[in-house]
Amino acid sequence: MARQLQALCLTLGLLAISIPVIGAPTGVRACFGEKDPARRLACYDTEVGKMVTDRFTAHVAGITRRSNGQVVVRLDNDEVWEQSDEGPDLKIDVGDAVRIEKGMLGSYWLSAHSSVAIKVRRSSP
Repeated sequence: MARQLQALCLTLGLLAISIPVIGAPTGVRACFGEKDPARRLACYDTEVGKMVTDRFTAHVAGITRRSNGQVVVRLDNDEVWEQSDEGPDLKIDVGDAVRIEKGMLGSYWLSAHSSVAIKVRRSSP
C-alpha cells in the first residue's frame, strides 16, 4: 500500500509540474511574441530542439580516465562529455562509435558496444 501511495504521489507531482500556467504561451508559441530577431531565433532553436529526438552518434576522438575511474570523452564533433556518476567500464577507445541519449529529468547517457550506458554531462572543450 505504501508503494502504491508513493507511486501515486510521484505521478501527481510530475503531472503538476508539467501543466503550463493557464494563459501563458508555451513552446514555439512563446517565441512568436519575441520582438528581438536574435532572441526569437534562439527561442525557436531551443523549442524545435526539444521536438527532435535527443539521440546522436559520434566517434571518440580522445579519452581521459580520472583517478576515480570515471572517463572524460572528447568526440569527433568537438563536444566533451564527462562521466557524472559511478558506472560500468564501457571499454571505449579512440575511434569507437558512441551514442548519447537524453534521459529523464535532463540526464544524458553514453553507450558504446551494447545497451550498457554511463551517465554523463556535457562540459566545455
